Amino acid sequence: MTDRPQLILVEGAPGLGKTTTVTNLAAALRARGEVRAVFCHEHDHPLHAFWDWGDGCDPDQVVTEPFSADKFIVRLLARTYAFVDRMLTERLTAVMETYPFQSPVHNMLKMLGTEEDCSEYFRRFCDAVAFCDPLLVYFEREDWGARLMRLAAERGERFNDVFFDAFYRSPWGREHSASRPQDVIDFCEHYLRVCERLLDLWPYRLLRFDPVTLGPEGTVQRVLSHLRPGRQARRAACAPGCRPRRRRPARP
Repeated sequence: MTDRPQLILVEGAPGLGKTTTVTNLAAALRARGEVRAVFCHEHDHPLHAFWDWGDGCDPDQVVTEPFSADKFIVRLLARTYAFVDRMLTERLTAVMETYPFQSPVHNMLKMLGTEEDCSEYFRRFCDAVAFCDPLLVYFEREDWGARLMRLAAERGERFNDVFFDAFYRSPWGREHSASRPQDVIDFCEHYLRVCERLLDLWPYRLLRFDPVTLGPEGTVQRVLSHLRPGRQARRAACAPGCRPRRRRPARP
C-alpha cells in the first residue's frame, strides 16, 4: 500500500477510452493492494454537483433552476474538499475520470458559462487537491472526432441520445441552433482548446499521450509506471517522461 493518498485523474478527448482505462487501472491497482476507491462517470460520483440542474441525458431531466456559475463552482468545490478530507482520513488511492475537465468545464461551457468561470474553478480545484499527490492523465489524439463518430455508429441509439441529442437541448445547443453531430464535434473542439489552456496551469504531475496507439493494456502499464509506489511517493523526482510537479507561487 502507498503510505499517503494518491489521486489519479483520467481526462481527455471524448471516445478515447477514459472509462475503460479507469476500470482496468483500478483492477490492476487492487491486484497490487494499492487502491481503496474508484469513481467513474456516474450520477453518484462524489464530486458531481451538475445534476442539481439536470443534464438532459434523460427525457425527464430538466434544468430546475437558472444556472449560476458561481453557485456551481461553490458546490463543486464543497464536494471536492469533502472528498479530499475522506482521502486524507482513510488514506485512499482514488482513480477518477471526468474531473477536472469533462464534468465541470464541459458542462459550464454547455450552460453558457465563460472561460473565466472555467479558469476560476480550475485554479481552486488545483488548490483543493494539493495534498493528494495528484497525477493528471490526459488522453489526446488528432482524429478523436472521426473515432467518436465511428463509436457512435457502433454503440447505437442510446449513445446518440446521451451524447448528441442531449447536447442539442442544452443552452449552448439551443443558442447555436445545434442539430447535427458535427455541431457537437465543433463544440467539443472549443472545449478541448479551453482544456489545453487550463493544462498550462496544472502545477502537479501530468502525463499526456495517445491511448489508442498503446491499446488498453499498454495504457494501463504506462500509467502504472508513473505512479509513486510506497515510500517512494516522498521523492521529489518524477518518473521519466512525466512532467515534474512545479511549486505554485503564493497568492497575493
